[in-house]
Amino acid sequence: MSLEANKVIGAVLLGGFIVMSANYISKALIHPEGGDSHGGEVATGAKHYPVPEIAAVSTNATTPVVATLAPITPLLAAADAEAGVKVFKKCKSCHQVDGDAGHGTGPNLWDIVNRPIAAAPGYKYSGSLTEKSAEAWNFENLNMFLNKPKNFAKKTKMSFAGLKKEKDRANVIAYLNSLSANPAPIE
Repeated sequence: MSLEANKVIGAVLLGGFIVMSANYISKALIHPEGGDSHGGEVATGAKHYPVPEIAAVSTNATTPVVATLAPITPLLAAADAEAGVKVFKKCKSCHQVDGDAGHGTGPNLWDIVNRPIAAAPGYKYSGSLTEKSAEAWNFENLNMFLNKPKNFAKKTKMSFAGLKKEKDRANVIAYLNSLSANPAPIE
Protein backbone atom coordinates (compact mmCIF):
# COMPACT_ATOMS: atom_id res chain seq x y z
CA MET A 1 0.00 0.00 0.00
CA SER A 2 1.07 3.50 -0.60
CA LEU A 3 1.65 6.06 2.11
CA GLU A 4 -1.37 8.12 0.91
CA ALA A 5 -3.73 5.13 1.29
CA ASN A 6 -2.47 4.62 4.85
CA LYS A 7 -3.16 8.27 5.63
CA VAL A 8 -6.75 8.03 4.34
CA ILE A 9 -7.46 4.83 6.28
CA GLY A 10 -5.92 6.33 9.42
CA ALA A 11 -8.06 9.48 9.08
CA VAL A 12 -11.25 7.40 8.72
CA LEU A 13 -10.37 5.28 11.76
CA LEU A 14 -9.48 8.37 13.80
CA GLY A 15 -12.79 9.99 12.85
CA GLY A 16 -14.72 6.91 13.93
CA PHE A 17 -12.79 6.78 17.20
CA ILE A 18 -13.59 10.46 17.91
CA VAL A 19 -17.32 9.96 17.23
CA MET A 20 -17.50 6.85 19.44
CA SER A 21 -15.55 8.58 22.22
CA ALA A 22 -17.78 11.66 22.10
CA ASN A 23 -20.87 9.44 22.30
CA TYR A 24 -19.46 7.51 25.26
CA ILE A 25 -18.41 10.67 27.12
CA SER A 26 -21.73 12.44 26.51
CA LYS A 27 -23.68 9.44 27.86
CA ALA A 28 -21.46 9.40 30.93
CA LEU A 29 -21.94 13.13 31.59
CA ILE A 30 -25.61 13.56 30.70
CA HIS A 31 -27.97 10.78 31.65
CA PRO A 32 -31.60 10.99 32.80
CA GLU A 33 -31.89 9.10 36.05
CA GLY A 34 -35.45 8.13 36.96
CA GLY A 35 -37.10 10.46 34.49
CA ASP A 36 -38.26 10.57 30.93
CA SER A 37 -38.90 13.21 28.31
CA HIS A 38 -42.64 13.31 29.01
CA GLY A 39 -42.59 14.50 32.61
CA GLY A 40 -41.03 13.42 35.85
CA GLU A 41 -37.60 14.59 36.82
CA VAL A 42 -34.43 15.07 34.86
CA ALA A 43 -31.14 14.61 36.67
CA THR A 44 -28.54 17.34 36.41
CA GLY A 45 -25.57 16.36 38.52
CA ALA A 46 -26.82 15.71 42.05
CA LYS A 47 -29.88 17.99 41.73
CA HIS A 48 -33.26 16.97 40.35
CA TYR A 49 -35.57 19.49 38.71
CA PRO A 50 -39.25 18.76 37.99
CA VAL A 51 -40.24 18.87 34.34
CA PRO A 52 -43.89 19.95 33.95
CA GLU A 53 -46.12 18.15 31.53
CA ILE A 54 -47.78 20.21 28.83
CA ALA A 55 -51.48 19.60 28.48
CA ALA A 56 -52.69 19.15 24.93
CA VAL A 57 -56.09 19.64 23.36
CA SER A 58 -57.26 17.88 20.24
CA THR A 59 -60.86 17.50 19.08
CA ASN A 60 -60.26 15.25 16.07
CA ALA A 61 -57.55 14.00 13.74
CA THR A 62 -57.63 17.11 11.51
CA THR A 63 -57.32 19.56 14.39
CA PRO A 64 -53.73 20.24 15.41
CA VAL A 65 -52.61 19.55 18.96
CA VAL A 66 -52.50 22.86 20.82
CA ALA A 67 -50.45 23.32 23.96
CA THR A 68 -52.46 24.94 26.72
CA LEU A 69 -51.49 28.55 27.35
CA ALA A 70 -52.14 30.54 30.48
CA PRO A 71 -55.18 32.80 30.01
CA ILE A 72 -54.22 36.18 28.59
CA THR A 73 -57.20 38.10 29.99
CA PRO A 74 -55.59 38.75 33.41
CA LEU A 75 -52.58 40.31 31.68
CA LEU A 76 -54.71 42.59 29.51
CA ALA A 77 -55.61 44.89 32.42
CA ALA A 78 -51.95 45.90 32.67
CA ALA A 79 -51.21 45.65 28.94
CA ASP A 80 -49.85 48.67 27.08
CA ALA A 81 -51.42 49.30 23.66
CA GLU A 82 -48.58 51.71 22.79
CA ALA A 83 -46.05 48.95 23.42
CA GLY A 84 -48.30 46.76 21.26
CA VAL A 85 -47.86 49.21 18.39
CA LYS A 86 -44.11 48.61 18.54
CA VAL A 87 -44.47 44.81 18.58
CA PHE A 88 -47.10 45.03 15.81
CA LYS A 89 -44.45 46.41 13.45
CA LYS A 90 -43.63 42.75 12.74
CA CYS A 91 -47.18 42.34 11.42
CA LYS A 92 -47.51 45.58 9.42
CA SER A 93 -45.88 44.20 6.30
CA CYS A 94 -48.89 41.89 5.78
CA HIS A 95 -51.81 43.47 7.68
CA GLN A 96 -53.64 46.78 7.32
CA VAL A 97 -55.26 48.27 10.42
CA ASP A 98 -57.22 51.27 9.11
CA GLY A 99 -60.97 50.78 8.77
CA ASP A 100 -60.96 52.16 5.21
CA ALA A 101 -57.88 50.25 4.02
CA GLY A 102 -58.15 47.09 2.00
CA HIS A 103 -56.41 43.84 2.73
CA GLY A 104 -52.69 43.23 2.46
CA THR A 105 -51.19 39.77 2.19
CA GLY A 106 -53.25 39.11 5.33
CA PRO A 107 -56.70 40.45 6.18
CA ASN A 108 -57.35 43.95 7.51
CA LEU A 109 -57.35 43.80 11.32
CA TRP A 110 -59.57 46.81 12.04
CA ASP A 111 -62.26 45.76 14.56
CA ILE A 112 -60.80 42.22 14.81
CA VAL A 113 -61.62 41.60 18.49
CA ASN A 114 -64.84 39.54 18.79
CA ARG A 115 -65.25 39.42 14.99
CA PRO A 116 -66.03 35.90 13.74
CA ILE A 117 -62.92 34.05 12.57
CA ALA A 118 -62.40 34.15 8.78
CA ALA A 119 -65.07 36.84 8.37
CA ALA A 120 -63.30 39.85 6.83
CA PRO A 121 -65.28 40.57 3.65
CA GLY A 122 -63.30 40.15 0.45
CA TYR A 123 -60.44 38.15 1.96
CA LYS A 124 -59.86 34.51 0.98
CA TYR A 125 -58.93 32.56 4.11
CA SER A 126 -57.27 29.16 4.34
CA GLY A 127 -59.54 26.19 4.92
CA SER A 128 -58.27 25.62 8.45
CA LEU A 129 -59.40 29.12 9.49
CA THR A 130 -62.67 28.88 7.57
CA GLU A 131 -63.46 25.72 9.57
CA LYS A 132 -63.31 27.89 12.71
CA SER A 133 -65.77 30.50 11.38
CA ALA A 134 -68.31 29.61 14.10
CA GLU A 135 -65.81 30.92 16.67
CA ALA A 136 -64.81 34.54 17.28
CA TRP A 137 -61.47 36.29 17.64
CA ASN A 138 -61.88 36.70 21.40
CA PHE A 139 -58.89 37.53 23.58
CA GLU A 140 -58.01 33.87 24.22
CA ASN A 141 -58.25 32.81 20.55
CA LEU A 142 -56.06 35.77 19.58
CA ASN A 143 -53.59 34.73 22.28
CA MET A 144 -53.38 31.17 20.94
CA PHE A 145 -53.09 32.34 17.33
CA LEU A 146 -50.44 34.95 18.09
CA ASN A 147 -48.44 32.43 20.13
CA LYS A 148 -48.09 30.02 17.21
CA PRO A 149 -50.46 30.41 14.24
CA LYS A 150 -49.79 26.91 12.86
CA ASN A 151 -50.84 25.34 16.18
CA PHE A 152 -54.13 27.24 16.16
CA ALA A 153 -54.92 26.58 12.49
CA LYS A 154 -52.63 23.90 11.07
CA LYS A 155 -52.82 24.90 7.41
CA THR A 156 -53.05 28.66 7.83
CA LYS A 157 -51.39 30.68 5.08
CA MET A 158 -49.79 32.87 7.72
CA SER A 159 -46.09 32.06 7.83
CA PHE A 160 -45.34 34.09 10.98
CA ALA A 161 -43.69 31.95 13.69
CA GLY A 162 -45.53 33.69 16.55
CA LEU A 163 -44.90 35.82 19.61
CA LYS A 164 -43.45 33.72 22.42
CA LYS A 165 -43.57 36.36 25.18
CA GLU A 166 -46.93 36.62 26.97
CA LYS A 167 -46.38 40.33 27.59
CA ASP A 168 -45.85 40.98 23.86
CA ARG A 169 -49.03 39.06 23.01
CA ALA A 170 -51.00 40.96 25.67
CA ASN A 171 -49.72 44.31 24.38
CA VAL A 172 -50.56 43.43 20.75
CA ILE A 173 -54.05 42.24 21.75
CA ALA A 174 -54.58 45.50 23.69
CA TYR A 175 -53.50 47.40 20.56
CA LEU A 176 -55.77 45.34 18.29
CA ASN A 177 -58.64 45.92 20.71
CA SER A 178 -58.06 49.68 20.44
CA LEU A 179 -58.55 49.44 16.66
CA SER A 180 -62.29 49.75 16.84
CA ALA A 181 -65.01 52.35 17.24
CA ASN A 182 -66.27 50.11 20.07
CA PRO A 183 -63.34 48.36 21.81
CA ALA A 184 -64.26 45.27 23.81
CA PRO A 185 -64.20 45.72 27.59
CA ILE A 186 -61.16 44.23 29.28
CA GLU A 187 -62.20 42.56 32.51
